[in-house]
Amino acid sequence: MTSREVVAKTLRFENPGRIPRSLWVLPSAYLAHGRQLVELLDRYPLDINPRPPVVPELPPAYRAGTYRDEWGSLWLNLQDGIAGEVKEPALADWSALSGFKAPPVWTADDTSFVTERHKRAPDAFTHIVAGSFFERMQYLRGTEQLYMDLMDQSRELLQLRDIIMDYLQRRVEKCLEYPCDAIHFADDWGSQLSLLISPKLWREFFKPCYARLFEQVRRGGKFVFMHSDGFIMDIIEDLVEVGVNALNCQVWAMGPDKVGARFRGKITFWGELNRQTTVPHGTPEDIRAAIRVMKENLATPSGGLIAQSEIDNLTPLANIEAILRQW
Repeated sequence: MTSREVVAKTLRFENPGRIPRSLWVLPSAYLAHGRQLVELLDRYPLDINPRPPVVPELPPAYRAGTYRDEWGSLWLNLQDGIAGEVKEPALADWSALSGFKAPPVWTADDTSFVTERHKRAPDAFTHIVAGSFFERMQYLRGTEQLYMDLMDQSRELLQLRDIIMDYLQRRVEKCLEYPCDAIHFADDWGSQLSLLISPKLWREFFKPCYARLFEQVRRGGKFVFMHSDGFIMDIIEDLVEVGVNALNCQVWAMGPDKVGARFRGKITFWGELNRQTTVPHGTPEDIRAAIRVMKENLATPSGGLIAQSEIDNLTPLANIEAILRQW
């Protein structure tokens, strides 16, 4: 079977025969390991979004210094290879909302990236990033201010929600025109201990928006992939309900046994190993042991688990190889 077939069968719980492999490589990992990392990835090919066999150029958003994103917010990065923080939100004052417009949903760089990837790896399973919703609101308003906005739910907040939703729906529509198997959304919803807002508020304000976006993707014949960091146990059932096929979450923050007891077989878990402790600071044997726990608690004989981890400059090459081999 091709990588595309293995991943699709995993998502559909149709006995793929093996666990497909995925790896998120932060730019800082290439800065630390260079060609050695490229050669390692060449020995253990990825099934999802395989990397080109080169050390990539550092994107502007990952360079030390300041960076203004396409929405107009100013970021500060303290080191190369790691994303920074927004220091000047584009809509810190609601007066800036008058005449505010979203950026283009698609660029020539998007076209080049997607078409070149498909040409390079036509049998791989690929996804295109649609973007974020909650996080984009934070970048535009500032995190603390947005939390207060959500309590007030002013006319301006609802207008901003509509602007971002319109952007995401048009972005999804454009993504569906290009070769891919899934559309990927990303919003970090949890702290280390709980959801960042009440589950009730999440269900009232955000869940209907996700439902509309995910239905759009599924009508287009693609899978829905979603990433959300932190303790999100309270909304996993909701994400299953609104149509997420693969969920990338920090299962170790919630406990693989607890997550598996409630959701094993209901959704495909797209990783991940503990990138706060085990991946950067553990030993290869620690990684192998953690993978065994994930298989026992999250996989089923028919599918439901994708081997995924995130690596950065703190991750030793020996640990990266252990991740790629053990799955």
